[in-house]
Amino acid sequence: MSATCSYSNMAKIKKKLPTQVDDVISAELPNPKEDPVLYETIRKHMIHGPCGELNRDSLCTKDVKCTKSYSHEMIIKTQTGNDGYPLYMQKKAR
Repeated sequence: MSATCSYSNMAKIKKKLPTQVDDVISAELPNPKEDPVLYETIRKHMIHGPCGELNRDSLCTKDVKCTKSYSHEMIIKTQTGNDGYPLYMQKKAR
């Protein structure tokens, strides 16, 4: 199965994204005591870094900066960045 979107549909999706993304995506680690398997899976496979000044040998580091734009600042409300990529809310920023 594949999905396709027209440019006009993508514009509609991007407008809705900040208000809907928090329902399906979390930018925080789960509690390791409540769900140790999920915690370990995320810790092992989905955490970026260290890179940049902390690890100049990382594959994503160029000119002492992360080419993937990490680390992201903590924000209190999910929003869409200038490139359309979501900037995720983090509860600790509240």
